[in-house]
Amino acid sequence: METLETVHSGTKRHKKIRRHSTSLDIHAQSMRRPPEGDSIIEKAPMKLGPPPVPTGPKKKVNENKSVAAMKRRKRRTNMSSDSGLETAEDDANVKRSRSDTKSDFLTSLGPLNDISSIHPVLDCTMESTFSKKSKSKLDVTWEKAVCNARGQPDGAERSMRMAKSSAKNPESCAIIEENDENVIPVESEDEANGMVDEEEEEDNEMVEVKKMEKVEKKKKSLKDKVQGAVKKMKKLKEGKATTGKLKKGVLKRKIADVMGSSPDGGGLKKAKKSEKESKEEKKDFKKLRNNYDLIQNSKKIWEELRKHDVTVDRKTKLCAELLDMSKGKMQLLAFTHDGARVIQCLIQHGNMEQRAVAFDEMKNNMVAMSESKYAKFIVRKFLTYGSKMERSLVFKSLCGHVRRLIRHREASEIIEYAYNEYANATQRLAFLEEFYGPTFTLLKTDDAKSLEDVLNLHPKKKDMILANMKETLVPLIEKNILTHSIIHRLFYEYFLHADSKARSEMISELRETVVNMVHSRDGARVAMKCIWHGNTKDRKAILKSFKGFVLKMSKEEYGHQVLLSIFDVVDDTKLVSKIILEELLKTLKEVAMDTYGRKVLLYLLSPRDPMHFHPDVVKVMQEGDTNEFSKKDTNVRHDELLDVVSKPLLKIVIDNTKELVSDNNSLLFLLTILSHAKGDTTKALEAVAEICAEKMNNSSLGDLHIVEHPAGHITLKKLIAMDKEKMKNKESVLFSNVLMNTVPESVLKSWAACNRGCFILLALLELGNPEVTAQLLPTLATMKKSLKMLKFKGAQLLHDNILYNTKDD
Repeated sequence: METLETVHSGTKRHKKIRRHSTSLDIHAQSMRRPPEGDSIIEKAPMKLGPPPVPTGPKKKVNENKSVAAMKRRKRRTNMSSDSGLETAEDDANVKRSRSDTKSDFLTSLGPLNDISSIHPVLDCTMESTFSKKSKSKLDVTWEKAVCNARGQPDGAERSMRMAKSSAKNPESCAIIEENDENVIPVESEDEANGMVDEEEEEDNEMVEVKKMEKVEKKKKSLKDKVQGAVKKMKKLKEGKATTGKLKKGVLKRKIADVMGSSPDGGGLKKAKKSEKESKEEKKDFKKLRNNYDLIQNSKKIWEELRKHDVTVDRKTKLCAELLDMSKGKMQLLAFTHDGARVIQCLIQHGNMEQRAVAFDEMKNNMVAMSESKYAKFIVRKFLTYGSKMERSLVFKSLCGHVRRLIRHREASEIIEYAYNEYANATQRLAFLEEFYGPTFTLLKTDDAKSLEDVLNLHPKKKDMILANMKETLVPLIEKNILTHSIIHRLFYEYFLHADSKARSEMISELRETVVNMVHSRDGARVAMKCIWHGNTKDRKAILKSFKGFVLKMSKEEYGHQVLLSIFDVVDDTKLVSKIILEELLKTLKEVAMDTYGRKVLLYLLSPRDPMHFHPDVVKVMQEGDTNEFSKKDTNVRHDELLDVVSKPLLKIVIDNTKELVSDNNSLLFLLTILSHAKGDTTKALEAVAEICAEKMNNSSLGDLHIVEHPAGHITLKKLIAMDKEKMKNKESVLFSNVLMNTVPESVLKSWAACNRGCFILLALLELGNPEVTAQLLPTLATMKKSLKMLKFKGAQLLHDNILYNTKDD
């Protein structure tokens, strides 16, 4: 008890006693009894809030409780109120008298084994974890001893938070203990009275100090970032391998980005440089590269060598200088942007000897050059301008790597260029054999020229070859590498020799990406086979993939044949109309004026007509007739598609009659529309007759009238000849009747003045239409003498016909 009384004697004695409180802590921990009352674990679950107010008589609290503790309690009250915690008990505790607290504290202390009964164990809350650390520098060793002696109840939420916080910050546990409400700080009244002003001043100072520390930290971080950027720039300049990839202004951009996030909110404004400064910086940057002097000197020769007005002797001399300068260093120059340009010019303009020297230096590095962004063009130059031996060596160096290089973005262009432009049948097969299997990669066959020949030589290896091809081709579909013709050839060969099951599996893999293959002959054949042998689901997916590409396909040499195969076999004509025909009709004039686009429209009007389609094309189309998935009758399918396009085609004749009647390519197209389109053709025929009604010396077609035009007079003769079939079918609308009702009599007589006009009049008389003959013959009968005087063949035949028809008169 003496040690406890000396606590209040003075500050110095108070500190001395607290230095020896460690033994008391140990003794208190060993002699502590469990807290009185029920454990908090047995009660209701923990709630975030202050402990409940005890129902029994309240103990008086000492009035001499420090003002600092009261201030801390107010702070906790504000924090708890912000977080939704109740603060009724804290307000009550602040108003308790200091004298009662002091007396209760002295009387409540007993032996160390009863130290846990100083204060009742209350339900722990989150207030201690949220409270701020006290600004006072009090010695709290005795309070620590009391806390350690009392301990914490099992399962208390506070103990778990202390464990977590102590793991992160060892000082957090001490902070919680200092701010605990159950611990009464022991301090003198003088200290308590003088703490308010000191703490307020300390609070203001701490806020300003923290602000200054934040600003200094941000400044330091900015400096560190700038210094880091400078160091990286220096490392990049020192590194030889990466100097060629440096870009001007990297350092300044990094510094500007760093300073743009400064606390003041201001960033570096890029000053506009003059052209001279930028050129100087660019020149200094280029000097960091290897072989800078060599590249600069060679570029001077290159600038003169590539001019068109340089003589042959001068080119030979410049190439010799350039060869001497770059000899032994061509492989280094080939992989740079400007160095590759110089070597390309040397190969193109040099003679055979100079080209051979350059090839000998680079021939062992062709595969790596093919994979380079710049050196690949040198390989192209050797293929284009090289000798037969040099070209064969390029093919030989690429063989064995085709299967890998075809997947490379840069090298695949070289493989495609070599295969399409300069490879013969043997070299093409050498490229393709790498996809047949490892055996054919190592052992080339000279006798075979295609997969069919290989299978005839090795019939037992058919399954193995097709399995290897499938294993190679499926990844190409997944990577969407389907634009090269060598890939199209592989797919076409696979479809030719695979069975129906394997073919169906490949169609299901290829159906959404086959649109990338229709621009080549083999690729178009692959797309046609997918349409012929695909089921309804496959055909629907293929048609949907064509959406947006129909116009382009209709104007391609091989792509338009894919559309013809769709018209032949797809039973869902509504889907065809929605995806294919709808896109065609939006740009119908553009399609009609194109050579291959007209074939698509002609196939809709008159499919497989030998007048419009070559027999070989018809033979190819007949391969799809035996497919197992088309159930609708061919004529029914054709009629449904024709109903969709007839009206727009007749309208295009009305709107573009002059272009159609005066163009040899459009002549048959016009006749086919007027003969096969469904609907009323009267307006279209009247549009043609109105052009015929123009005067001979005032034609809208130019210098020649339609009856004298090479294509126009054939158009009129064909239309008149079509009336014979219409008369047999007893059709009411005839072009001859429309023509006679539209063209004036004076214009008809003027036609007899030219040879082609006489043949048109003769065709009208020979038609056998009673209405036309009765109207035309009296007009021509008055011209017998004039026709007899004309010497050209048409006039003589017309005169004889008139005499024959009027001799009875």
